[in-house]
Amino acid sequence: MELEIKLTYTPGAPTDPDELLAQLAMIPAVSGYRFASPYPHVLQDVYYDTGNHRLRGAKVGLRLRLEDGRARITVKRPQRREGALAQREEYEAPLDAETFKRALDPLRAAGLLPADQEVPLTEFGKGQPAGPLIPTLITETRRVERLIFRMPGNIPVGTLCLDRVTYVSVKGTPVYHDVEIEAASLECEEDIRQLQSLVIEAAGGYLKESHESKLLRGMNLVAQGR
Repeated sequence: MELEIKLTYTPGAPTDPDELLAQLAMIPAVSGYRFASPYPHVLQDVYYDTGNHRLRGAKVGLRLRLEDGRARITVKRPQRREGALAQREEYEAPLDAETFKRALDPLRAAGLLPADQEVPLTEFGKGQPAGPLIPTLITETRRVERLIFRMPGNIPVGTLCLDRVTYVSVKGTPVYHDVEIEAASLECEEDIRQLQSLVIEAAGGYLKESHESKLLRGMNLVAQGR
């Protein structure tokens, strides 16, 4: 299960968005919480759907993620949303024949994928059309991660993710700047709710709640003809 709060850069803010994320990557702490050293990396994501958008219609996200040369498969289903907070059922694992089957079998059982049509693993792993699945959105995210600890006690409560997201497959390749606060467990919900206001304050107020996932935002941009 995934539990996170998502914030995004406020358009028109006097602080450059890249500079703002760089500042958040360096602050040592906010009231009651400290941040670990920043860990930068690059994520390349390919989102899949059927030609008739069955997955999107069922609010299911299917993603191939490439990180440091390693491929992962992810399936997400929304469970709850309250403002910027989203709780999702999530299956994520390194991509191989077994995890591929585990990810797709529930989609077949739900009637979201044809039961009798093969989805080739090799093509999927390359981000190419794979049987009934076609790539619908491609993003590149330059992410800086920082583990979050509650003080006193140095208790791990989540991860601060500072994301510069480029919608590679969308006309004009728009760029967005997001901040995600991911809970270490469902028991850390109160912590990330507190961190929401603390991080906004640390950003000078130049962040606002976001009610869209990266996938939903991207598909809305596609629909708008961006």
